[in-house]
Amino acid sequence: MIFIKRKSIFHFIILAIIIFLSPIKVYADNHSIRFNNITVEDGLSQGSVFEILQDSKGYLWFGTYDGLNKYDGYEFKTYKNTPFDEETLTNNGVTAIHEGSNNNLWIGTYNGLNKYSYKTDSFTQYRHDKEDDNSISSDVINEILTDKSGRLWLATENGIDIYDEENDKFIHYRNDPNDKNSISCNSVYSLYQDSNGIFWIGTEKGLNRYNPKTGKIKRFFSNPLDKDTLSNNVIYQIYEDSTNTLWIGTRNGLNKFNRKTEEFKRYKNDPNDKNSIKANKIQTIYEDTNNNLWIGTDGGGLNKYDRKNDGFISYLHNANDSHSIINNDVLEIKEDSSGIIWVGTYGGISKFNPNPEFSHYKTEKDKVNTLNDNMIFSLYEDKENILWIGTSSGGLNRFNRSTGEFKYYSYDKSDSNTLSSNKVTHIFKDSTNTLWVATDRGLNKFNKEKENFKRYLHNKNDKSTIVDNRVKYIFEDSNNNLWIATREGLDKFNKDKETFTHYGEGKEPFGLSDDYVRYIYEDTKGNLWLGTVFGGLNKFNKETKEFTHYENDPENSNTISHNSIKCIHEDDNGYLWIATNNGLNRFNPKDESFKLYTEDNGLSNNYIYGILEDENNNLWLSTNNGLSKFNIKTEEFKNYGVSNGLQNKEFNVNAFYKSNTGEMFFGGVNGFNSFFPKDIEQRQNKPQINISSINVLGKEVNLKNKINLEYTDDYIAFNFVTLDYLNPRKNRYAYKLEGFDKEWKYSGTRHYASYTNLEGGDYVFKVKGSNSNGIWSEDIAKVNISIEKPPWKRWWAFVLYFLIFLLIIYFVFNYVNILENKVKERTCELDNTNKELLNEIKERRKIEGELKEKLKENKQLYEKIVKDEEFQRNFFVTLSHELKTPINVILGAIQLINLQAKSKTDKATDRIKKHTKVIKRNSYRLLKTVNNLIDSTKMKSGDFKLSIEKKDIVYLVRDIVDSMKGYIEQEKLNIYFNSNVDEKIIDCDIVEIERIVLNIISNAIKFTPEGGSIWVDMKDQKDSIKISIKDNGIGIPKDKQKAIFERFKQSDNDLTRSHQGSGIGLSLVKSLVEMHGGSIEINSEVNKGSEFIITLPTKNDKYKTQEYDTKGVLKNKGNNIKNIEIELSDLSTNE
Repeated sequence: MIFIKRKSIFHFIILAIIIFLSPIKVYADNHSIRFNNITVEDGLSQGSVFEILQDSKGYLWFGTYDGLNKYDGYEFKTYKNTPFDEETLTNNGVTAIHEGSNNNLWIGTYNGLNKYSYKTDSFTQYRHDKEDDNSISSDVINEILTDKSGRLWLATENGIDIYDEENDKFIHYRNDPNDKNSISCNSVYSLYQDSNGIFWIGTEKGLNRYNPKTGKIKRFFSNPLDKDTLSNNVIYQIYEDSTNTLWIGTRNGLNKFNRKTEEFKRYKNDPNDKNSIKANKIQTIYEDTNNNLWIGTDGGGLNKYDRKNDGFISYLHNANDSHSIINNDVLEIKEDSSGIIWVGTYGGISKFNPNPEFSHYKTEKDKVNTLNDNMIFSLYEDKENILWIGTSSGGLNRFNRSTGEFKYYSYDKSDSNTLSSNKVTHIFKDSTNTLWVATDRGLNKFNKEKENFKRYLHNKNDKSTIVDNRVKYIFEDSNNNLWIATREGLDKFNKDKETFTHYGEGKEPFGLSDDYVRYIYEDTKGNLWLGTVFGGLNKFNKETKEFTHYENDPENSNTISHNSIKCIHEDDNGYLWIATNNGLNRFNPKDESFKLYTEDNGLSNNYIYGILEDENNNLWLSTNNGLSKFNIKTEEFKNYGVSNGLQNKEFNVNAFYKSNTGEMFFGGVNGFNSFFPKDIEQRQNKPQINISSINVLGKEVNLKNKINLEYTDDYIAFNFVTLDYLNPRKNRYAYKLEGFDKEWKYSGTRHYASYTNLEGGDYVFKVKGSNSNGIWSEDIAKVNISIEKPPWKRWWAFVLYFLIFLLIIYFVFNYVNILENKVKERTCELDNTNKELLNEIKERRKIEGELKEKLKENKQLYEKIVKDEEFQRNFFVTLSHELKTPINVILGAIQLINLQAKSKTDKATDRIKKHTKVIKRNSYRLLKTVNNLIDSTKMKSGDFKLSIEKKDIVYLVRDIVDSMKGYIEQEKLNIYFNSNVDEKIIDCDIVEIERIVLNIISNAIKFTPEGGSIWVDMKDQKDSIKISIKDNGIGIPKDKQKAIFERFKQSDNDLTRSHQGSGIGLSLVKSLVEMHGGSIEINSEVNKGSEFIITLPTKNDKYKTQEYDTKGVLKNKGNNIKNIEIELSDLSTNE
């Protein structure tokens, strides 16, 4: 922004003239910046990037509204809050990232402070606690600062906190309305300590200056009537630049503070001033290592302060340019260790190289004074610092590099003194300082004084004219002869007569191999070399007018690699370097041999357009994939791409030139680049290399200096990164596992390595990396690996092997001696043994006879036992059925009596009802005993089977309890049901489950006095269900508890005798539970009650499961009530 302090017309006119006549700076890139953008599609957790930090390890951290992101150039690792996990972030909205003393990483959020641990990859949380005065003042952290003493400062929504790490507490500094020496407001947005140790505190209500030596605070406020005060009281950013100037970013303008006068200079957007800042809300300020001051605004994009003109250069988002800044709301700006600027916006991240190795010139649509076409075909710089640029459709551009002005020369069909075509293929200035311009429609000679052109066109009726209008190249040899390469052959121009002599295809082997000549070059011996499109390389003898051909032979590797020649260059050693469509060829004229260099040797691309040699004898090659620098001595390539500032990957034929000053120019499809090779070489930033992760058997392990592995850990993988972000996917690596690898393994761009089945022992994994410019890291990242040897390979194992070997030898020799002695002894004893054997045979036969008799007797005894048991079982079954039938008849008759008695009203009828009730109850009791006896007998014989179905056990038990409530209430008892799940499907026999539950509840009723309670409780245990039936009855003595589950056993005390049963019920219950794969246990205490705990598994694989409706458990309420009556029939009665 230009400020005119004097308002006189005279001074204004003088200043305007000075500005008008001043050189317009359009150097290099016309202030353009090529942004590379990163969004959520690239792995970023969220698009609003509030904070950026590169830590001491080289990793980049990005704080977004939805998570913290760690970036290594390849991928993002996101950290977010997990509820109830105190080792995660307190909140996903990250407001501040800061690396403090001891390399601690501090993360501020909208809901608390966090300290990150690299060792555990986890966080320690700090939150505000109303009950603790030593906690942080507010959970909203706006900024974090480490002062020169190493103390951590926090800017919060409730004042400033200083962290006392030794005592793990926070010291608070807040606004005091009654103390002018306190901060002006508790909403603190920014903190800064300047080079003098003074603290600057930006709040919602003004700027505060704190002197720690005096303890004094001075406040600065905005006064709308005083332009020398702050432009606004809401202070978002404070920054001191390299000139010790303090910059203040506010809600309404940027301010520069004069420390001497304590006055502020305001910078605001002025729609009428293109050099003014583009928006007034200043969100971030940052100065890079090249002293460029960057300002991020809300809606006004990225702004760079122009110190010379006291104005701003703005960079705004352009929807039609994918390499413009991604969003105009700039939230954060930071520079990494390699000089890349990172910009956080509401739309993601934009990164750029503020000082690219290569200056880039291209068409600027919004500017008049610029290139008129980006497709560059030729370049030439004269002694007057004028750069001539040939384009595809924009004609000839004249660029005055001193003034930055462009002038254009183009074809005008109505004026024959104009350029013959707008497609300029080559530009050349001869020894007479005449400028020649080749086009696709003729040759042109430029008249500097008249600034017009004379055309040289083909006339088919005049052989002295140029052979073809499609001119490709112009060259002047050492004898000042002008040679013209055309689509139809080679011409020599006679400057005096202005006639052309043609040299075209002739009879083999002395004519041109191909009329399409693209390039002409003269070596130090005076030989003229021609590059053709289809006929390879030709050497022209100017005396004999004969051509020697060098063409590709697919069967002969000692020939040129391709017949399409783009460029020819001779080095100091006399070698010719030839650019082709298939690699770089080195030609040795002495033995006429060729050596080929391709992508396999490190060349960026095999399609080469041009060759230039620098002062250090390096060759610079333009290709279809950027530029390659070739070191002739070491035969190594170093490649450069778009990220280095190149106009594009693709360059063009003839679009290369080296000036007298050593500056190189290369043109392509998006403008052209200029650079001094020595400047490129000065960029020697050595990148950091890190081992990012280690995986053992597919699981990531914590990064430590030493990793100890078991001998069974037979797979280990390493991931590593070069933390240079210029072009990270072109970073290269080499690694070595000492103790296994003998040499370094160069993996190219692959950034991982793995090893399998390593022997036990100690290893050291080492890795080094290079950036995309080929600069290798100075340090080597390494980790020690110790693999335990398997037991069979340890020292004591080998000692054991040796001892076993000695023992084997000893036993073998000893055994041989024993055998020899035994043979002798046996030989002597054989005769006696034979005699004894005959006697033993006789005795054995006698014993065998006696054994047969005993076996016969045992068999008869066994058959009798089996027969008796079968009889006993049949007897019980028969008896039970005989009992069951008349009982059912009695019950039926009793029910009829009850029905008849219902119509009677006298006393006799009452007695009938009373007695029939007794008969009914005792009949049910007898029936229950019989049923239990039958089932018990079946279980003993193995004939009892369950009918397993998938059923809702909760529904079943609840229904049983509900069905019994009325009955239990008649007994003047209470029953309660509770379950921690609404549904639990298990494999079960619903009839037998019903019997189990009813039997236990029946026992509870029997032994619980009036007014007592029964509790039925169910608990889900994932693979099982626990059913507890508890009462507050008489209880069971501990010495009797085991016996109650035995058949025909009862607890024997006074009260239990009044409720005697058969002793089969609980035994049957236990058997039924165990058949379900479950268990039953009892907890009881005399006079306090008993608790039966039944545990049933969810699945029962013993029986085949049938699929039924899991809810249809109790199909008939009447039957259920009847079953309840049967189970309760043992209860005593006074009738």
